[in-house]
Amino acid sequence: MVVMKMKLKTIMACGRDVYFDYQLINAYTGETLVDRVCDKTNSKSGEEEWKEHCKYEPYKDWKVRKWELKDRKMQLYILP
Repeated sequence: MVVMKMKLKTIMACGRDVYFDYQLINAYTGETLVDRVCDKTNSKSGEEEWKEHCKYEPYKDWKVRKWELKDRKMQLYILP
């Protein structure tokens, strides 16, 4: 697990594409706020996939306190 203090929007902007799985987890409570799984079957349009990826928007100014990769999914522990 990597400990850090960076805004979520900064980390998400570093991604090369929208096709990755992630979870946003409240670092205090452990509550899963967003559980995003990309469409690996290519059945969604690019626009639908982009909307799914942008589920993080309400939390974009929250700070990422730590992250880890678990079961091929990036788990980001965030706080306001």
